[in-house]
Amino acid sequence: MNKTTFLLGSLSGGGAERVCVNLANSFVNSEKRQVNLLVLNAGDEAYKKNLDAKIAFTSLNVTNARYAFFPLVKYFKKNRSGTVLVFSYELTVLLVIIRMIYKLDFKIVARNINTLSKNLSEKGSFWRSKVVIPIIKKIYGKADYYINQCLDMQEDLIKNFPEVASKSCVINNPIGDELFSKQIQNIKKEHYLLCAGRLEAQKCFAHAISAFSRVHEHYPDLKLVIVGKGSLENELRSWVEHLGVSEYVIFTGFQKDIESFYLKAQATILTSAYEGFPNVILESMALGTPVVAYDCPSGPREILADGVNGYLVEYKNIEGMANSILKLLSEKFDPLRIRNSVSKYKCSLIIEKYEQCFCVVEQKH
Repeated sequence: MNKTTFLLGSLSGGGAERVCVNLANSFVNSEKRQVNLLVLNAGDEAYKKNLDAKIAFTSLNVTNARYAFFPLVKYFKKNRSGTVLVFSYELTVLLVIIRMIYKLDFKIVARNINTLSKNLSEKGSFWRSKVVIPIIKKIYGKADYYINQCLDMQEDLIKNFPEVASKSCVINNPIGDELFSKQIQNIKKEHYLLCAGRLEAQKCFAHAISAFSRVHEHYPDLKLVIVGKGSLENELRSWVEHLGVSEYVIFTGFQKDIESFYLKAQATILTSAYEGFPNVILESMALGTPVVAYDCPSGPREILADGVNGYLVEYKNIEGMANSILKLLSEKFDPLRIRNSVSKYKCSLIIEKYEQCFCVVEQKH
């Protein structure tokens, strides 16, 4: 059985972490691959309990990629791996450098977690802007293969790294098969809209709050539930207070059992500045709840079908978001029809595409 190492930052709650765990579990349960899961640090281990016992789990106990170089060297010298699936731009670059310097024999498959150009243009620390990003731009194209979550991401990648056009593909994010076994008919919906994700600039939750405040004028008992944690929580709470809807906006923090929030929501709202292929949309629809989302780069346009599973809104148009939410609330959506619209993203189907990709890479010398 081929051995594959999955490498990512941590198992804290997030979309990439959830995808990683779903993929790893599906591979070992299908007995297609032996999977080792390697993280820089365990974080709060939000998803560790969901790992299959057959998966070998290792934490390097370092705070970030900057300190991971020698721990990674030590790990890969001791643990030979045929293929490494990497869930980070920075970690992909580190592995390319390590492989080159130490002449280690493993294949590197980079799974892009966000739209590359948007990620690289984000403002950050001096270290990130002056050291990390220039190195990514110089070295990232030297991995063996690239998996993009959607067509927009692939086009963006090739625009920035034309040399990878012949060694990249599109594999959409998987949804855990267990979500499709959940009962979604005759669920008593509660009177709230749902936002889920990290409370960071990328997610633009202030837009969702602003749109909600306008919807609230027409539905005075409606609430907005925000599931997630992040550095902007206090700023968002202040914005809620400024708009006069503090009584109706609920911050829950991170929730391991987010499925129940999806199931009972009237709709899920996504106002991101950019995405990869948003798990929030996929998971909400798998549980029969429609979505109203900005037409951001990238992903929502490839998933949403107006009137079938939700509505797509002009990018960063708060008024348009509010109007689409109002339209959705006045209509009735069929939960089974919503679920069926994303059934092709079941993890058991998606891992077949990953296996094909790994085989192509491993056959190259």
